[in-house]
Amino acid sequence: MDAILEFSLGVYVVLGIIIFLFLKLIFHFSSKMSFCLSAVLAVLLIEFPWISLVLGLICFFIVKKKSSKYITTGLTILLLATGSLLSHEIDKTAEQESQEVVHNSVRNMESIEEEKNEGQTNNEEEPRAQVEVPADVPDENTQSVQIEEVNATEIVEEETSVDTSEVIENTVTEESPYYYEEVVYDDGSSYKGNFVNGLYHGYGMLTWADGNKYDGDFANGYFHGEGTLTWSDGSIYKGQFRNNLQNGYGEMTWPDGTMFKGNFVDGNYTEDGEWIYP
Repeated sequence: MDAILEFSLGVYVVLGIIIFLFLKLIFHFSSKMSFCLSAVLAVLLIEFPWISLVLGLICFFIVKKKSSKYITTGLTILLLATGSLLSHEIDKTAEQESQEVVHNSVRNMESIEEEKNEGQTNNEEEPRAQVEVPADVPDENTQSVQIEEVNATEIVEEETSVDTSEVIENTVTEESPYYYEEVVYDDGSSYKGNFVNGLYHGYGMLTWADGNKYDGDFANGYFHGEGTLTWSDGSIYKGQFRNNLQNGYGEMTWPDGTMFKGNFVDGNYTEDGEWIYP
């Protein structure tokens, strides 16, 4: 392509010089006039290549009629005019081929993208439409905890036994319903965090016996606020919760590396999010 362009420019430059000499020697125009006319004619030849052939024929016959000694000059102009036309046709053909290559490349890329999408649809396991929260939060009433009443200004730290013979550390005041506990339940689940009126409230970490774990904010016994929910199979959700369900912005990652980033409504991901495949 570069060689063709250089050839075309060379033809135009040589043709311009020949026209300049033709005007100056044959018609005895001044150098300034010959230069201006040759420049204008060269531009016209670039834009309208057929003019070059017509002009070449005219120049050839004018030179031949006026003086036979300038026949070589006239023939040269005719040949250069023909070369100008041919170079233009070559440029046009090369441009068409280049455009065709670009179009084919675009079509191939679109075809590859379509095949990739079809392959993901047919071969990959479709991510779950419902991002399910693990089993119900353990019932706080299953624990056997004795909390001793104390004076308003007195704080008591005690160790209390539960049915599982595990140790629970309590810090309780009569002034506030909030307290922190580390609890192990009969089914193997455990909770470390804040309570209010016997319910998970504030920050806490809840671990199920099967390995599922929630680490984040609670409100009145529910996942509520910011948190991270990790399943035993390796799936992870990081984001916002409301009433035990994913609500608001979150990022869900499956064990195979597939990821969804976007908004959730009542545990379901919405269509305005971004899917990332491994």
